[in-house]
Amino acid sequence: MNEWNALVNGDAATASEVTVKQVADSKVLDALKSALDAKTPTAAYCTAESKGELDEAAKTIASNADWYEKHAKSLQSAVDDVNKSIDAKTLKDAQDALKKKIDEARKLLNDSKDKVADGKTRDALSKLIDQAGKNVTDAKTADDLKSKLEKAMKTVNDSVNAKKKADEEAKAKAEAEAAAQAQAQAQQSYTPSYQYSGSGYGYSNNNGGSGYTGGGNTSGGTSQGGGTSSKPKKEFGYSSGTGESYDGHSNAGTICPESVCGV
Repeated sequence: MNEWNALVNGDAATASEVTVKQVADSKVLDALKSALDAKTPTAAYCTAESKGELDEAAKTIASNADWYEKHAKSLQSAVDDVNKSIDAKTLKDAQDALKKKIDEARKLLNDSKDKVADGKTRDALSKLIDQAGKNVTDAKTADDLKSKLEKAMKTVNDSVNAKKKADEEAKAKAEAEAAAQAQAQAQQSYTPSYQYSGSGYGYSNNNGGSGYTGGGNTSGGTSQGGGTSSKPKKEFGYSSGTGESYDGHSNAGTICPESVCGV
């Protein structure tokens, strides 16, 4: 009876607080409740005044002792079944969580191919996936493997982000260099050049527009042939982008481009 009372007030009381969500099979909770609800026998008191009454009381006490012994065992068995079901549920939950994490890790392994800064991170994750994929028979091992997978996955993700950042920086640098080179080439193609020597000068435009060369020289004097004086002359040469050209000597008053002769 003492064993029964200790069990009822101890382990059985704790097990009776377990909920359906905590066990793999709810039937164990029903069995525990039935064991706890068992009606205990009436206590026997030795107040007999005759041998017959004394013998009857002795039988009752013995019967009660058998009942308590029997029901203490059945109650302990019910408590043990509840605890086993708790362990089974805990293991199943851990295995399910591990399986889910393995699936996530495999997806990351496939998605991160050629996208990491350090390939060793994917190698480590692959090995861990193989290890976690083996049969796990205890919840603690399953939880430990799940934790290791999470850390390995974080390492792979960090490596993916590192490569992405490096690629973006390299792309930005290449674009900046290309833009700078294009700008430099544009400036060179529009840079004019000037030449000057003696009484003439020249101008050219690298952009493919018009070009001009010319020289000015005036002189006065008397011709050697007829003794008549010659008028001052302007020498010029002109070419334009339209194909027109002027080359020769122009007397004063001769029509010529104003930009060249200044008249």
